[in-house]
Amino acid sequence: MPMFKTCAGIFVLLFIGITVAAQTRPTSAIARKIFTHPKGFSFQHPADWRAENNDEYTQLLPPGLTADDQSENYRVLTENSPVEASDPRFAAELDRLAAQLPGFRKSGSAQYYKTKTGSGIRSAWAGNNFTTKQPVQIRMYATTLDGLAIVLFAIGTNARLDAREILLQEIAASVSGAVGSSPKLPGQPETGPQAVDRSPLAQQWQQRLRGKKLTFLSSYNSGGGSGGMSSKAEMLFNQDGTFRAYSESSVSIYVPGANGSSGGTKQAKGTWRIYAQAGKPLLETRYDNGQIETSTLEDRNGQTFINGKRWFVTEQ
Repeated sequence: MPMFKTCAGIFVLLFIGITVAAQTRPTSAIARKIFTHPKGFSFQHPADWRAENNDEYTQLLPPGLTADDQSENYRVLTENSPVEASDPRFAAELDRLAAQLPGFRKSGSAQYYKTKTGSGIRSAWAGNNFTTKQPVQIRMYATTLDGLAIVLFAIGTNARLDAREILLQEIAASVSGAVGSSPKLPGQPETGPQAVDRSPLAQQWQQRLRGKKLTFLSSYNSGGGSGGMSSKAEMLFNQDGTFRAYSESSVSIYVPGANGSSGGTKQAKGTWRIYAQAGKPLLETRYDNGQIETSTLEDRNGQTFINGKRWFVTEQ
């Protein structure tokens, strides 16, 4: 279950402990803003902080801090996750990645915390800034929402992070569905009608993808020697309504205070179907572990796009 194969993936390094975070966390009396992420979730941050989003992560900038500041750095990272944060496999994967950050060691025990929609894990790692050689900590607050792993990553001196700890906990705990999204009603199907959709639109897409292999390729180079990533994902949609998925990735990252690289593969299987809703085709994939994903399908001049990304369709 390799996760966080984006350019900042190496930061998602947690160790699961047995210490439970206190449920009565003090709340700072400050104004807040809501940031709605393009991937369909939101979180709150102090109103005087800036949130700058790009294709790889969301940078959080307190007053007076720049993106290349060596003293402290805050980012929100995302990646698809087939398991929930409460699942031991989630912690095991984070633990595996933790061993790849050179020169850092676990500091204290991990803590569980509550979010608006579930739970998360907080952990800290101690080491030295690769540029200044000053002792620093990496603190991570990881949760999951609708198949997406979300991590607030913070790096800085102990004094800097201690001064912001309450704010960081509040940002992490505020993760929820995107503002304006409609909550599901009790008993409402998670991803639309469960029966086979016989509409012409759904059947057209069924015929297009049934028995085919879909491939997605991605690469990124941040420039300036700060790292990059490459990934490949494949999904085989079998005639009997089952699917197999495979992905592989490699990542290198060099940012203020930490360098590293990682790579990995993951495999999954389950069932798939296509149905139409409001005149649009949707792809539903049900994984054997119980996770359900719903993706938009789009034809652009004969090319296949899933959730806005180009996938190549070939014979198996």
